[in-house]
Amino acid sequence: MGKERRYERILIELVVAMAVAAIIAAVIIPTALRRMREGRVPAARRELRELAAAVHRFQSDTGRWPNRTDPDGRNDVYVLYTGTMDEWPLDGTGGSWMEVASFGRAGNVIGFLNGNLYGFPGWNGPYLAGEGISLDPWGRSYLIQVQEEGDESMAIFVISAGPDGVLQTPRLQSPESFRVEGDDIAILIK
Repeated sequence: MGKERRYERILIELVVAMAVAAIIAAVIIPTALRRMREGRVPAARRELRELAAAVHRFQSDTGRWPNRTDPDGRNDVYVLYTGTMDEWPLDGTGGSWMEVASFGRAGNVIGFLNGNLYGFPGWNGPYLAGEGISLDPWGRSYLIQVQEEGDESMAIFVISAGPDGVLQTPRLQSPESFRVEGDDIAILIK
């Protein structure tokens, strides 16, 4: 009978220890996951600032925004992207971001910032460290709105679709009334 009581006591202690561990895990794991998710937003902001600074340095050196695939001003580019086109975020704005891709008016930012692929005079890059920035913390491309419309000044900005992966910020905005929508994360360059 003594051995059975000892085994019962050990079993009870084991069950209690497991219950305590489960309670601690139930409290700690959601907090840890939330902190990890929250850490992605500052990381995205940091990378957006780096991209914005690189685009601004390109403009300062060349006298142009990276929105032409040749220095003579032909072949407009409206949106630059990191990563690949397959990694673009979803477009919740009615198509204004995706239509540039369908019309062939998008280009990878690395060709402008990390290699003078298009022969811009005054280019003094590379403007991004190492291989550059590929994807945002949620695994999607950053986008850079570089379209200027004739004499009208358009906001030049970099954007991440944020945690939900859907762009909600309008692409063509004036710098004076620039606004970020939804959970998008953006930095205005001009």
